[in-house]
Amino acid sequence: MSKARVVVLEVVGGNLTVAGAARAYGLSRQHVHRPLKRFQGGGLDAVNPHSRRPNSNPRTVSDEVITVIVLRCQGLTGEQMTEAATFYNAGRSLAWLGARYGVSHTTVANALRRQGIPLRPRPGWS
Repeated sequence: MSKARVVVLEVVGGNLTVAGAARAYGLSRQHVHRPLKRFQGGGLDAVNPHSRRPNSNPRTVSDEVITVIVLRCQGLTGEQMTEAATFYNAGRSLAWLGARYGVSHTTVANALRRQGIPLRPRPGWS
């Protein structure tokens, strides 16, 4: 049982006041009022803290764009590069591809790393 549920049950059951529950559980009074307000609006199931993560992100890069970038890089690493010369600074060298789809070179590099395509900085860069 979560701390929020215990606090709500203690306060609603009359065992503790809001201030007493805050002291007993190491919370602020304002923090005790949050689950109480959720309890009044939706019952005990609504008491647990909710995620603050947004439902969507308009800046998210689509899976199709990432797939095109990854396929393009896999083609370059497989056909045009030798095994010894791993893709130097792939994010920047494919920035033109990212610009074509409206993403940055950092996004390109992150997508490649997630797919396991080896990336190394240029010699002399750290």
